Amino acid sequence: MLRLFGAGSGDLSLGQECRLRNAGTVGIVGRKLGAGGQGAVYIVDVGGRELALKWYHPHVVDIDTTLRSRIERLVQEGPPDNRFLFPFDLVTVEGRREFGYVMPVVSSDRRPFRDILAPAPKRLDLGLEARATACYEIADSFQQLHTRGLCYQDINFGSFFIDPIRGGILICDADNITVEGLQGGVLGTPKFMAPEIVRRETIPSSRTDLYSMAVLFFYALFQWHPLEGMRDAAGGQKTPDEVMRLYGRDPLFIFDPRSSDNAPVPGAHDWVVARWKAMPASLRDLFTRSFTDGLWNPDARVVETEWRAAMARLRDAVTHCPTCTFEIPLDMSASEAQPRCPVCATAVPRPTRMTLGRYLVAMQADRRLFAHHVEPTAPIAMRDSVAAVDKHPTDESILGLRNLTQAPWRGRTSGGQPVTIVPGRTVRIIDGLGIDFGRREGVVAGADPSARSAA
Repeated sequence: MLRLFGAGSGDLSLGQECRLRNAGTVGIVGRKLGAGGQGAVYIVDVGGRELALKWYHPHVVDIDTTLRSRIERLVQEGPPDNRFLFPFDLVTVEGRREFGYVMPVVSSDRRPFRDILAPAPKRLDLGLEARATACYEIADSFQQLHTRGLCYQDINFGSFFIDPIRGGILICDADNITVEGLQGGVLGTPKFMAPEIVRRETIPSSRTDLYSMAVLFFYALFQWHPLEGMRDAAGGQKTPDEVMRLYGRDPLFIFDPRSSDNAPVPGAHDWVVARWKAMPASLRDLFTRSFTDGLWNPDARVVETEWRAAMARLRDAVTHCPTCTFEIPLDMSASEAQPRCPVCATAVPRPTRMTLGRYLVAMQADRRLFAHHVEPTAPIAMRDSVAAVDKHPTDESILGLRNLTQAPWRGRTSGGQPVTIVPGRTVRIIDGLGIDFGRREGVVAGADPSARSAA
């Protein structure tokens, strides 16, 4: 992270009292959770409630003269949504010029997002569905932030905690947030900064946030940086001029369709290439726009609504190669009935799937349908499930679709036999099954056609 000030220290003591300004209550400082260039984070007990206290180093308070007003504004306005670990009160200690703020404690089941790139055994091996969910939630959260006229300035791996099962995210370091157009205390993190920031031509903004978010998404899906191809093949420590060329002065996408000067290196980037080939063409197009036109024109960058739609569809589409288990999303735009696995070249049969208007959902155990799948006018959102794909309790090869709504569904088998699926009940997923969800019909293809439906 590049900040506009240097490093320093300033600790609180175990058992020390601090005061929450707005609440007027006293907190007792507990153990230190961690420390960095800006300050340290402690557990603090406030009337029996455990909170996290971020306490700034003295030099940060002295140099970043707008920090306190920014924190006060965040406290007053509150978070854009509940995924932001926002300050909810300013904290002071008698006799100290420094200050801090309290926020919720991150639960122990969350992992730092950066763990997806960590070496074994610390690495977090997330499936593609969970990665797509995380990217969706990040895009959705930053859309809420940007519509308030705010920008985050420093999107990077350290900004997030992730649910290692479902992919849900929490956003930390909310003190990075500032009003669009105003200078904050941070420029960004190397490799995530937009080229115009690397070149020191502008200050962070919602448009530079969009670039950083695209880099984060590329890392999340491909385990690699989008600008590191053959130009970076040597790896190792780079000179300042090399860094400027690679990320600022002359950036070039590893999959740039107009130039092979930074193309993948065989033997070094094989997995990245395989993942790229497996992705739906529509998603590849978004990354290509982000790292071609979007490198030079901030207004050409992919916006949050585009990422939300793409990641929601990716999440729906994940399936696996039957031979090597490499994850391969379904692609509605693909004409090939049986795509080949880009890793082992096995012909991958199209899995059991449900078509719902413009959506295609692979019927995998634990997959969910949401309002946007069944309601044509509903915005894309992954909050309240309307249906769940369940395994049969004694035969895992049998899948069923459970009604999670309060209204019955009307369905029909491929032979035209009517079925009714009342709330809480499950219908077996078979080839040709059609379900009328009220405003949209879903039709199943690819399941065992000999099976009989039972609701």
